[in-house]
Amino acid sequence: AERAGRHIDLLAVRCPLLYQRGEQEACRADVEAMLSLAGSMSEPERQVEALLQQAEYLCKAASEYEAARQAAEKALALALEHSMRRAETRAWLTIGTAWKQQGHSAPALEAYQRALDAQQAGAAEVVDIYVGLVMTYRDIGNLDKAQETAQIALEKAQAGDDPLAAARVHNAM
Repeated sequence: AERAGRHIDLLAVRCPLLYQRGEQEACRADVEAMLSLAGSMSEPERQVEALLQQAEYLCKAASEYEAARQAAEKALALALEHSMRRAETRAWLTIGTAWKQQGHSAPALEAYQRALDAQQAGAAEVVDIYVGLVMTYRDIGNLDKAQETAQIALEKAQAGDDPLAAARVHNAM
């Protein structure tokens, strides 16, 4: 079990890197391996991580938003049950993104707000939540709220000294 847990941890770090390098098939294989390993373990942290990795992969790489939201909701239920705040934040962020990509602004805004309420995340994740809010407000035509939210996001990005996060905010507008 310890070896399987370390393997999941390794895959959880490697998968996003593979995605960034454009190696979606390798990332998908890592997600499937994580799900298989986590399914055989009784460690909720690893199960939640595997589900979140699946949800994030489906949302970003595969554009399978309904399946991504369902995986994120499973992860969220486990995260809530086991008081895993950072995982809760990631789940709400992915749920919000899936709703937004499907054109459902109201539940997207609610999910992003819940992500902010739950967040105990790093600066980059907080900025990603705000970017989702900015794009959703922009999409529904609430440009004043989008601008206001973008300003908050820029302040968070600058406070975290993360120029890439600041660039994501600019791109969202």
